[in-house]
Amino acid sequence: MRNGESLKKRNPELEIIRDSVPGPPNIDVAIEELIRKTRDVDVSFLFSPEGRLILREICLALSSVKDNMLHYGWETFGHKLGLHPDVVKICGCCHNGQDPTYNVFLAYSKKENASLSKVIEALKPRKDVLNRTCDLLNALADEVHTNYGSSEESGYFSLSEGQSSSECSEEDVQLVMINSPYKETVPWIFEELNAIKAKDVDVNRRRIFYREDNPLQRAVPFVKKTPRKPNYGCKVMLTFTEDGFEAAKEVAKIMRRERDGLPRIGVVILQEQIDHLCRDPQEFISGAFNQVDYVIPIITEQYLDSITSMRQRNESNIDCIDANYVRYIYSLMGSHFVGSGCVRNKYRCIIPDDLTTSVIRHPLMLGPIFQVWVKVSETENLSVILLNSVLRRKLT
Repeated sequence: MRNGESLKKRNPELEIIRDSVPGPPNIDVAIEELIRKTRDVDVSFLFSPEGRLILREICLALSSVKDNMLHYGWETFGHKLGLHPDVVKICGCCHNGQDPTYNVFLAYSKKENASLSKVIEALKPRKDVLNRTCDLLNALADEVHTNYGSSEESGYFSLSEGQSSSECSEEDVQLVMINSPYKETVPWIFEELNAIKAKDVDVNRRRIFYREDNPLQRAVPFVKKTPRKPNYGCKVMLTFTEDGFEAAKEVAKIMRRERDGLPRIGVVILQEQIDHLCRDPQEFISGAFNQVDYVIPIITEQYLDSITSMRQRNESNIDCIDANYVRYIYSLMGSHFVGSGCVRNKYRCIIPDDLTTSVIRHPLMLGPIFQVWVKVSETENLSVILLNSVLRRKLT
């Protein structure tokens, strides 16, 4: 039967029903609206009877999978919530009878301004989880604002008492959090790092008190000043094998240059971070991967062979530590590429000038991740492009 004839014999009543069925909802719009709606809702409401079902659904989804190319699990979730890497690690081995994701929520609940909106932000790559819990989260937000929020409050308060609203800067205005009366018992180990930070704040306040209110008091607590971190406009991570080590050093040297009117570029090379790497290599690399703006593979023949070979790399090269983790970083690249909806916005490749002809013939160069590349001699132009791209992104 021809296609034209089969179309003519379709039941018109069924066609009307098909046309009347609404299409799938725009989950992205729903997520953004949900983030706006839950900015002032404390995460502790998930431990309440109204939020237990949401907490259960998220825990089931994140604890049932490991971080892979398709989904990320509870570890990446903890990092995205801004938890200390040591705390995230403890969440997986804490013997309190709870699963790791539940422990991540416990640890996050002790952070200052732990809003539900930040949880939703962290779950953006897991659209399956948000699609499953979107209606429940909306209902919880409505119930919190109805039963616990005050209609007289504007949702904001000023930290600068005695100043008029026109004199208050944006930094002086904070969101009023609606706190839950349901407080879950949190293991002390999750509070340790926050307690250290609070102690530092108390020391600073004590020093201000001595200076301003008691001019005769001279024995003020000594507070060691931490060196000011450079303000990088763009952060990149280089990944390469032994035959690309010299090219990587040249690329890093060019990218780290000071440029008139532009901030500096921070460059991560594992060889230079050996002290941090020895503690937990995968944790350090995955944390750095999530923080940098771009990952830049130095494409050489050995690099392509390393990521395509089925043989496990057994030798450890202490002269080029980066070569030992090429495959792991490549797996993170693939996972991010799929998780971002196959958008190639985090990778830019560099090829040594003398290898361009031979390398671009490799079949892997036709893949989506390696399609955008420049020569080592074009690194300066690439640096300016990456800086301007990140700066524009921050302004929007």
